[in-house]
Amino acid sequence: MQFPFIEQMKLGSRLEAAVPKDKIGDVKVMNNEYDNEKFFEEYAKMSRSKEGLKAAGEWHQLKPLFPSLEGKSVLDLGCGYGYLE
Repeated sequence: MQFPFIEQMKLGSRLEAAVPKDKIGDVKVMNNEYDNEKFFEEYAKMSRSKEGLKAAGEWHQLKPLFPSLEGKSVLDLGCGYGYLE
């Protein structure tokens, strides 16, 4: 089975070289990049990793879409550092 579009997809960042890739047949499959020490070191340098949600550009647009969470428990099933805990 071939998926030519996968070959065309690029991370478009300097982290691309840090992400390990495996090959299954004709398809390149990315591993969990957070398990790659080099990738995680670079990820930890990003402003959103150091400053939390206030540094995440999309957060200011997404936050108004959520109802008030005051007095509620939140289970953060996302990835990253778990800022909603």
